[in-house]
Amino acid sequence: MKKIIINGLGTIGASVIDVIPGMEVLGIVNDELEIGSTQGKNKKIPVIGHLDNLPDLLKPDDVFLIITFRDMKNERVQWNQLNKLNISIEKYVNVIHPNVIIPDDYCSLGRGIFMAANVQLSTEVKISDNCVFYGNSFIGHDTIIDKFAIVANHASIGARVEIGKGVHIGSNSTIREGVKIGDFSLIGMGSVVLNDIPKNSIAAGVPAKIIGSK
Repeated sequence: MKKIIINGLGTIGASVIDVIPGMEVLGIVNDELEIGSTQGKNKKIPVIGHLDNLPDLLKPDDVFLIITFRDMKNERVQWNQLNKLNISIEKYVNVIHPNVIIPDDYCSLGRGIFMAANVQLSTEVKISDNCVFYGNSFIGHDTIIDKFAIVANHASIGARVEIGKGVHIGSNSTIREGVKIGDFSLIGMGSVVLNDIPKNSIAAGVPAKIIGSK
């Protein structure tokens, strides 16, 4: 059985892992939580370390890592911290809820992909490593999503969209087909994105406009 360490707040990731045969939650790693504390009101999940502890925690062959959480203000910091640890990509595991819809023969997934319930992918979608998709999000055909991106609940991404590294797509937002969103940009919840968004931008509204930078 694969033992999974969650880098994040834990409860969402654990709820998905618990319904996948052959996977067991070992604990949570999060720099903002106290080691020895627990997360979750009903099922208690132990905090077993901070990011710097990951190389030692991942030494056993049957222990793997999944990232389920992004700090919207500090994604680049989290990205840099994980890169400095130089964790092998083979130590990241895909955690995909059983009712996610993926046309397997027509999509490409990297490692460390987390997908909650009711995510749906269309054909020819390409997703790079360590991306997170929360419940009921939709990805249109021929869309490309780079590393460390997050797509929140009920977000809808159109066809032929290009999502850059570390991008955060807010809940209930809509991205029009053909749009490009630059690295580490943030799309606010409920936004409708009709035009390209440059890297390091904060965009929100209907239609979305750039309201700041990161």
